[in-house]
Amino acid sequence: MKIRNANPWWTRWQRLWRRWRGHQDNKTHQVHWVWVDGKRQKRVRFATPQRAREVADGLQAMATTGCFPALHSHSGCDVFVAYVPQTRPQDALASGVAAFYQALYHPQMTPAPQLKPAAVALAELNQGLSALEQAGWIDAECRDQIDAFAHRHAPPMLVTGYDYVDAVAKNFLFGQDRWFGIDIEAIEPAQWLGLGLAKAEYRGLVPPADPDHWGISDPLFKKQYPIVRLIFLVGYFNAKLAQGKPRRIRIEALTDAI
Repeated sequence: MKIRNANPWWTRWQRLWRRWRGHQDNKTHQVHWVWVDGKRQKRVRFATPQRAREVADGLQAMATTGCFPALHSHSGCDVFVAYVPQTRPQDALASGVAAFYQALYHPQMTPAPQLKPAAVALAELNQGLSALEQAGWIDAECRDQIDAFAHRHAPPMLVTGYDYVDAVAKNFLFGQDRWFGIDIEAIEPAQWLGLGLAKAEYRGLVPPADPDHWGISDPLFKKQYPIVRLIFLVGYFNAKLAQGKPRRIRIEALTDAI
């Protein structure tokens, strides 16, 4: 079996450098191209068998959406998926990403969504806001304003499920007449649905707009998205502080979201 590292040397060097500096590294997997009987596959080796099983389960559960490369096999810490040849996009990345999340979320919104009390989400948001306040990025007035907005607008229950949480341009690829999410390690179970789309919005992959503009018209999603967007922002900002990447933080996005 022929094997080649899928990440370029500079990406691997950056990860080592951040660890040397004592920053948190959220990349604990290894990615390789492998050739089995002359056919290319992607092998992702995770830190634990449990994490590999979660990703494999997500690929199986979301297979009918067409959002991800097909699962070939899973064994121990390794997950093998199909190689998707890249072709020239037939539509813009923004519309492709919107369609991607529409396809990912809609089947999980109907007919029997997995629901969790909003109180859990609100507690998570409050904890993240307090961490930002302690780090000096927001003051108590800002924290209370955002927390009050969330309590006023949160529906009683929020939908959870599989989300694709690392929505950056390099993690989407056009091939076989559609956009794929190729960073399978970003498939996370039991997430507040909308976290991935909120990152796509923050990183400029889709323009800020009502979900209807992106073709995501599920009533439950439209009600919870403003809260999920806030949860994403505070979680993302705290993660960037832990990773030593404060330049990624636009703190005004929090007040713009309410």
